[in-house]
Amino acid sequence: MAADGGKPGSVEIVEDQEAKAFRFMIDGREVARIDAIGLQVRDSIGYGGAITDVGPGRLDPAADGAESHHE
Repeated sequence: MAADGGKPGSVEIVEDQEAKAFRFMIDGREVARIDAIGLQVRDSIGYGGAITDVGPGRLDPAADGAESHHE
């Protein structure tokens, strides 16, 4: 629950250590979550561009078997 009790018009990002997640709250309701699995969204996602699956190597080059170019 949002720290302000979820009153209408409230927006909060909650750092949830127990769930090991960031929870996005609107009016006391969780609408999205980011955790180790990825991004989960309760309803629709709107976008104006393209969504491209770049694989885990974008964040962790070793995950794709690619070598890091960062020294």
